[in-house]
Amino acid sequence: MESWIRLSKPTCGGSCAQLERVRHPGYDKQGMRVPSRTIHRRAGVRFMMAMVCWGLAWTTAPAQQTMRRWEPGQPIFGQLMVSRLGEEAPPLAVRSSLLAESPNPMTPTDDIIAAPGEELVLRVVQLSDLDAYEDVDASAADQSVMQQLGAGEEADLARVDEWRASGGTLAEPSGSLQQRWQVPESPGHYTVTVRLDDEAILGPHDGGNRDDTMVELATDVTVFGLSVTGPTALKIGAAAQPTRLEAKVMPADLPGSFEWKLIKGTGKAKLAGEHSGRAIQVIAMAASTQSDDIVVQCTFTPDPDTWKMLQERLNLSPDEVRRIPWQVRQRLTADVPSRS
Repeated sequence: MESWIRLSKPTCGGSCAQLERVRHPGYDKQGMRVPSRTIHRRAGVRFMMAMVCWGLAWTTAPAQQTMRRWEPGQPIFGQLMVSRLGEEAPPLAVRSSLLAESPNPMTPTDDIIAAPGEELVLRVVQLSDLDAYEDVDASAADQSVMQQLGAGEEADLARVDEWRASGGTLAEPSGSLQQRWQVPESPGHYTVTVRLDDEAILGPHDGGNRDDTMVELATDVTVFGLSVTGPTALKIGAAAQPTRLEAKVMPADLPGSFEWKLIKGTGKAKLAGEHSGRAIQVIAMAASTQSDDIVVQCTFTPDPDTWKMLQERLNLSPDEVRRIPWQVRQRLTADVPSRS
């Protein structure tokens, strides 16, 4: 029988080594030679058992689980730009979300005037949102002391949530980045507002919150022109009180002159007061007993310097400015007392 000689550790406590005769792996206990395929099969079984033991040890060990925890970082940012339709010039106004809480958020260029029925273009630009996160080890037994593995910022998807205007017509869908606004025909102050929001997207294993507060951007527009306010009924009778009509021009400090005329119903009413002032009184004729409409006309004539200012501010030709209606007719219905 073939055998191996193996050097073993000393047993005497000294430094001497001992020789030990061991059995060769190719022979069994009776000294018979073992076929090679049997040796290979036994080696394969021992290898597989070792791998199973190693796998069990690896799967039972606690694995590190990473969780991303979010919180809103920087507020939603965006700018609202207002320009005239087809204009290549700089925008009329730029409204930034960074100034949303400012007591005077409008820049000097935000004093916008528009012609009645004019169409303005509104655009939201530089729309963005950054949220803060930290990566933590969620496999810790105590969730209150999770180990931080990393931190940073990542962009969330910001969007336009809604457009709204206090007058006029908005042409584009509510979620569009660009909007076309046809301002009202009636003179006055109007406001257009856009609301910005974020998607606040969380992954399947994320925690925390990345939902930012919505931001609103607004700009005011003054539709210039002339309007007349007052009752639409004119009392007729001996004890009837005069009806007062008042002219209102936009912008309010626009210099010019007024002229009042009674163009229908001259036999039923008369005008009292200064015909070139901002207000006029309409007095019914006591002798009139017919129920009919009375029409009062007010005309505003801007000063020559005003024409030039409007040409520059509205980018219009002199003829286009002069064609703007500065004349308003107020219709009054005569209210005749009923006979008992």
